Amino acid sequence: VFTGKDPSRALAISSLKPEDCVPEWHDLEDVYKTVLSEWYAFLSKRYNIVGKVRISSSDSANSASK
Repeated sequence: VFTGKDPSRALAISSLKPEDCVPEWHDLEDVYKTVLSEWYAFLSKRYNIVGKVRISSSDSANSASK
């Protein structure tokens, strides 16, 4: 579900739905931001960062229209 995508929002809201794999998380309530922070801490202790997902202009336009 998360491969090749930014799962920030999905992790924050504990969702496995592909449509929730979007990088927009700034509008979430504080409780979800805390969950996302906890996921970051958990995963960063176990895995090395090997890359970052870049948002193309077409991807950001598509997610802005949702």
